[in-house]
Amino acid sequence: MLGKLSFGIFILSMIFFLLSMFQGLSGYFTFSIVTIGVISGIIGGLKKDPLSKTGLWTNAIFLVFLILLLYIPLMLFGG
Repeated sequence: MLGKLSFGIFILSMIFFLLSMFQGLSGYFTFSIVTIGVISGIIGGLKKDPLSKTGLWTNAIFLVFLILLLYIPLMLFGG
């Protein structure tokens, strides 16, 4: 149950991140939502078997999203 909930929050935070890139949402709001999503994604990722097919896709999406997360401070400070 916790794994499904945290994965859902992780997907929701990815949607908010993409919306912030194209719609110009508040930087602080986006950063807080994405931080919650990453933390819950870590919790959900630990619950899954990392070598299963679903686990491989989940970890790959999570790593790409974590790399994109590095650009949020640049968005916040206009760099």
